[in-house]
Amino acid sequence: MVGEGGEINLLEIEFFRKAYEKVLQQGKEEGLKEGIQKGLREGLKEGLKEGLKEGLKEAIELVLLSKFGDKAKGVIKKVKQIDDLKKLKELKKQVLKVKSLKDFERKLNSKR
Repeated sequence: MVGEGGEINLLEIEFFRKAYEKVLQQGKEEGLKEGIQKGLREGLKEGLKEGLKEGLKEAIELVLLSKFGDKAKGVIKKVKQIDDLKKLKELKKQVLKVKSLKDFERKLNSKR
């Protein structure tokens, strides 16, 4: 590698420079690939969560309308504004149990 006079050959320098660039490029490509995969996983996870929320809202709305008719429209508006998945799951259970719209409103307005 080092020439007779202690010099580094220009061809060797060029070889190492190209090797370094190749390794650097491979690292960038792998990093990009991993980033894309992670982004897709996160996006899918978030999309599924949002889809579940919307499905729960629709289910609650259908039950409210079938049980209480148009009187439930104001309550349905409030349900549609909820973004907490845990709260929506709880309301789905409650909407099947309640006997009156007032009972459901109390559940809706509770912190739990």
